[in-house]
Amino acid sequence: MNLQKVQELISIALHNTDADRQYMAARDLSEELIKYYNTTVQEEQQPLLIQCYDVFFNHLSSQYRDIQGNSIKCLQTLAPKLRTYETTHLIPKLIDLSLKQDLSDARENYQICLQEIVDKIPTSVTFIPTLAENLVKQLVMIKQQVKNAAKGQLVHQQIQLCVQLQVEILRLLQSIILKWPQLITIQNGGIIGILIDNIVNQNEISIVKSSSQCLGMLSLCLNKQSLNELVEKQILNMLQVQSYDNKGFHRTLYINQALQYISKQSGSRFEINSIDVIIKIFKKTVKDHDEGVVDTDLYNQYSDLLEILLTIITNILPNLNTRQYDEELINVVSKLVEYDPYNSSIEVQDEYQEDYYYQDDQDTTWRVRRSAILLLQELLKVQPQLFKIIISKLFGQDEIILNRLNEKVLEIRAQILQFLIQLVQSSSITQNNDNLMELEVTLIRQRSVDQSISLELLIHKLLDKIKAIYDSQSEQQQIKSDSNRLLQQIAQHFRSQIHDSSECFQKVSIIGLQVINGSNQNYTIEQKIASIQSLKLLSKINNYHQFHIGIFINIYQQVLAITNEKNSRLAIEAHHVLDNILLSQRQYFQEQYSNFERLYALFKNQLLERVQVDALDKDLKIAILGSISNILKSYPALVDQKDCLLLSKVAQKRLQSEFASNIRLLIDNILNIQPIIEIRQDSILDYLYNSKKASFELIQKFKSLDADNYDYQIQLLISILEKTKIQLPENYIIDAIKYGCQNSRPKPEIEQFFTLVNQYDLVVRSLFKLNVSKDEIVIAGLILSGAIKSMPNPQEAINDLIKTISDQRAIKLSALRFLSRTYEIQQIDTIIQLIQQKDDAEAAAFVLGSGAKNIGFLQKLILQTPQQFFYYLALKEHLEVYKIFDSLAVLAEFLLQQIKKLDKERAISIVVGEILGLLLQNNFDQVNKIIFIALADPNPSVKLSAAISLKYSLKWAANVGYVVNLLVVETDLQILIAAVKALTQISNVIRIPNIFPGLSRVLQRFEERELDFGNFKEKRDDAKDLRSLSFDLLEINADKQYVDYETVIKEVFHKFDEDKYEETRLPRLRIIQKISQIKPELIYGHIQGLSVTFSQILKQANSYIVNKDQNIDKEVEKIKVIVQIIDNLTQQPQMLKLQQELSSGIRELIKK
Repeated sequence: MNLQKVQELISIALHNTDADRQYMAARDLSEELIKYYNTTVQEEQQPLLIQCYDVFFNHLSSQYRDIQGNSIKCLQTLAPKLRTYETTHLIPKLIDLSLKQDLSDARENYQICLQEIVDKIPTSVTFIPTLAENLVKQLVMIKQQVKNAAKGQLVHQQIQLCVQLQVEILRLLQSIILKWPQLITIQNGGIIGILIDNIVNQNEISIVKSSSQCLGMLSLCLNKQSLNELVEKQILNMLQVQSYDNKGFHRTLYINQALQYISKQSGSRFEINSIDVIIKIFKKTVKDHDEGVVDTDLYNQYSDLLEILLTIITNILPNLNTRQYDEELINVVSKLVEYDPYNSSIEVQDEYQEDYYYQDDQDTTWRVRRSAILLLQELLKVQPQLFKIIISKLFGQDEIILNRLNEKVLEIRAQILQFLIQLVQSSSITQNNDNLMELEVTLIRQRSVDQSISLELLIHKLLDKIKAIYDSQSEQQQIKSDSNRLLQQIAQHFRSQIHDSSECFQKVSIIGLQVINGSNQNYTIEQKIASIQSLKLLSKINNYHQFHIGIFINIYQQVLAITNEKNSRLAIEAHHVLDNILLSQRQYFQEQYSNFERLYALFKNQLLERVQVDALDKDLKIAILGSISNILKSYPALVDQKDCLLLSKVAQKRLQSEFASNIRLLIDNILNIQPIIEIRQDSILDYLYNSKKASFELIQKFKSLDADNYDYQIQLLISILEKTKIQLPENYIIDAIKYGCQNSRPKPEIEQFFTLVNQYDLVVRSLFKLNVSKDEIVIAGLILSGAIKSMPNPQEAINDLIKTISDQRAIKLSALRFLSRTYEIQQIDTIIQLIQQKDDAEAAAFVLGSGAKNIGFLQKLILQTPQQFFYYLALKEHLEVYKIFDSLAVLAEFLLQQIKKLDKERAISIVVGEILGLLLQNNFDQVNKIIFIALADPNPSVKLSAAISLKYSLKWAANVGYVVNLLVVETDLQILIAAVKALTQISNVIRIPNIFPGLSRVLQRFEERELDFGNFKEKRDDAKDLRSLSFDLLEINADKQYVDYETVIKEVFHKFDEDKYEETRLPRLRIIQKISQIKPELIYGHIQGLSVTFSQILKQANSYIVNKDQNIDKEVEKIKVIVQIIDNLTQQPQMLKLQQELSSGIRELIKK
C-alpha cells in the first residue's frame, strides 16, 4: 500500500471543502484498499486501515447524498475482504451508530453497511460469536424500552423506531446463524426465549415475522433432541387449543408461522411424535371449518392459517416418519383443492357481470387451494407410486381438479398444470433398455383404487382441457406453455392408451397441429417446438389401428411445410415426425402406400434440393440426410437414375465430413436400389473401390482414425461387402486387424466384418503375429470368432481350436466366448480344467458361462466347489447372454445361502451381488422381497451382495428409505459404497428424502493408514472411494430445488484445502460450480480457500507438464471448472486477483 498516497487521500476526503473531491478521494481510497487486500498482509499498516474506514464512516453522515451513496458502495465492495482485525474495530462502532435512537439518514446508512458486512465477510472472521451475544443484549434492552412505553416514557415515533431496530437486529441474527450456525449453539437458550416471546406476545407483524424466520434459522444450530423438544414442548404445546376469536386467532397464526419456518429448515429431523401432533392439529383445523366453528367473517384469516399448515406438512413430506400418514393426507387435502367458502373462484363467462373482473383483495382463500395442490405435487415427487390413489380422489365423479382449471386466479391454474405434469411423470419410472441410447417408459399399475376411473377417460378429459386452453384467445402464455408441457408428458407416458383410442389420438394431433400452424402472436417458438415434439411421440406407434392412416396423412401434409421453417430446431423436429410416420406406415400398414406416395414424392424432391445447400445448420443437415435415407430404404422405386447420381455426388463430397454415420446409411440405401443397379460402377462404388486413389485414402484413414471413426468405416465396409462380395486387398485386412485392436471397442460389427472378409488363414496368421495386450484380447477374440464363422464347417474349427488351446490361449478363449453363443462347446471339461488349474481362468469362466447348457449345470459346479470364484463368474456370464425370467427367486435364495456359508469371501459376494442385479432386471417382482430381506441380514457378506444388486434396477424406488438408512447406520465400507452407487442411480428418477444426514456422515469418513514398503512409506485412505462416489451423489442433488444449499456447501468445503485426492477434488469443484450459478453469495465466504486450491491445481498441472505426466488431462478438466466458477463470481472484487492469477498460470501452461 502506498502510504503517502493513502494519507493524502484521507486528508482530502475528510478536510477538503469541495464535495466532488471528497467523493473522488473516497473512491480512490477504496481502490487502494482492494490492492492492499490482494497482497500479503503487513501488520504495521493495519492502524492506517482503521483511518481509511473512518473516512467511509464519516461520509455516511455527510450532508450530500452522493457522498453517502458512494461510501455505502465502497463498504459493500470491501466487505468480503475484511479480516478479524478490521471487523473488531468496525462492527462494534457500526452497531453503536446504527442502534442510536434517532430518525436520521445517517443511522439508516450505518445499518445498511452493518448488514452488508455481516452478510459478506469471510467465515474465517472470529469476532462473530461476540457480535451475536451483543446483539441479543441490545434486543433485550430495546424490548424493555418498548415495555416502558406503557408508562408514557416513549413517544409514538420512538416506539416505531424501537420496532424498526428490533427487526434490524433480528435480520442480523438470521445472517449470523446462517453463516456460522456452529458458533451460536452456546447462546441459543436465551435467544429462543426472546424469539418465542416475540411471536406469542408481540402485536407488530414485522417483529413477529422476523422472529419466526430467526427461530427457523436457529433450528439449524440445534441437535435433533433439542430441536424436537423445542417443536413438541414449546411450539406444538401452544397450538393444542385453537382459538378463533381475533386475539387468540392471531396468536395461533403467528405460532404456526414460526413452525413453518422451522419445518422449512429442519423438517427432515422432526421425530414421529412431533409429526403426529402436526397432523392432528391440521385435521382438527379442517374439521373446525366443516363443523361451522369458524365465523364467516374470519374466513380469510382462517385461510391464512390453513395455508401455513399445508406448507408445514409440505416441508415435512420428505421425512420418513410422515409415510404412515400419506393416504390420510391425500383424503383430507384432496377436499381442500376445492376449498371455496365464498363460492367466488370459478370464472364468470359473462364479462358484463360484476364478478367478471377478479380482485385479489376480495378473497384470499385461493391460497389454500394452491397450497393443497402444491402439497399433493410434492407428495408425488416423494412417493410417485401413490399416483393412482391421488387420481381416484381428484378425478372421480366430481372431477375436482379439472373443474379448478376454470379458476379466476392465474396462480391456481398454473399450479394445477404443474401438478398434472408431475402426476403424469409419476405414473412412470425410467429403466435402461438393451439399447443404451434410448430410455423406455414402464407404467406402474396400481389396482387398489377406484376401478371406475378409466385411464383412457382421464387422458380424454385432460386433452379436452388442453384444447380449451389453446382455443381461448385471452389465455396467458404461461398457461399455454404449461399446457404444452402437459401434452408432451401425456404423449410420452400414456403412449399405448393414446394409440389404442381414436379420439385421444385425434385430439393430440389436432392440438399439436393447431399450435405449430398458429401465428407467432398466439404461440411462441418454444410452444411450437414442444407441440411438434408431442406429434413426434404420437407418430411412433407400437401397434396399428385403421384410424391411424387418415390422421397420419393429415399430420404429414401439414408438417411437411414446417421442414422449411427458418427456425432450425422446429424444422429438425418436423423431419423427425415425418420419419416416424414413414417408418410406422412401412412397418404396420404397407398396403396403404398408395395413399402416402404423393406426399413421399413431394418430400423427396424437397429433400434433394436442400441436401445440396452447404449453408445449413449442421443438425438440420443430419436430419435431412436421415430423412433421405429413410425414403430410400423404404421406397427405392421413388428414386430414379438422376436422383441416384445426385445423391452419389453428395455422398462422395461429404464422405470425409463429420456426417460419416449418416453418409454410411445413405450409401447403404443407395446400394439397396435394385432398378438402378446399372449405374453403380459410375457412382459410389467407382469412387470407393475402382479408384486406386480412393482406396488408398480409405486404407490411410485406418492408420489415423480414433475408435468412433474406425467403427463408422467398418460399418460402411460391411454394407458394401454384403452387396458386392468384393475381395479386399491383403494389406487392407492386415491394417484392419492391427488398428482395430488398437483403436476400436468390442462391437458385434467387428465379428460381422471379418466374417464377410472370408480370409480365415490370413486373419489367423496376422492376428497371432501381433503382440496383443490384455486390453486388446476381447477385440482379438471377436476378430478370430468372425474368421471362424466364415469357414465352411465352423464346428470342426472350434473343436480344433480347443485341442490346440495351449497355444495363444487367451485369444482363443476370447473367441470361444462369442462362438459358444452360436455353436456347441463339445469339450466343456477342458474349459473346466483350465479354471481349476487357474490357466486364464477368467476367460475360461466366460466360455463356460456362455457355453453351459443350463443354469442347473452351473449350480452343480458351485455346490461341488462353493469357494470357486470363477464358477460364479460363469453363472453371471450365462445370465447376461441368455435372458432368463422364471424360477429366479429359487436361484437368488441358493446364491445367498452359499454366501452365508462362505462368510468372508468378499470377491464372491461382489459377483453374487451382480448376479442378483441381473435377476432384478429380468423379473423384479420375484426377487425384490428377497433382496430387501438380505439387506437387513446381520451377515455383512449377504448385505453387501444385496446392496450391490440395487444398481441394476430402478423399480425399488418405493423402498429407497431402507437404502438411505444404510448411510446412517452401516460401518462396512464396501456396503456403503454399494448403497451410494444405488442411490446415485435412483436419484435421477425420484427425489430422495432425508439423504443429507447419511450423506454427511459418509463424506466425513476417513480411514487413513501408513503402509511401510521398506525403502519408503506411503499414506493411504481406504475411505477415499466412498467419499468420491458420495461427492458424485451430492453433485447430482446439488442443484435440486429442495436442497439445503448451506448444508451442501458445508460438506464441500470440509477439509477441502487438505484434500489431496484427485477422485474427490473434481466433484467438489463441480458442485461449487453449480452452486456458484444458483446461489453465488454462499461461495463468497470461501474465496480464500478456493484461491489456495486453485493455486495448488495450477502448480500440479505445471509439474505434470514438466514431467510429461499423462494425468495432465485431469488437471485441465479441473482448470476448466475453475474458470467457470470464477466467471460466475466475477461480481466479487477478490475474483479479480484470482482471474489474473489464473490467466497468468494458464498462459504459462500453454507455453509449456
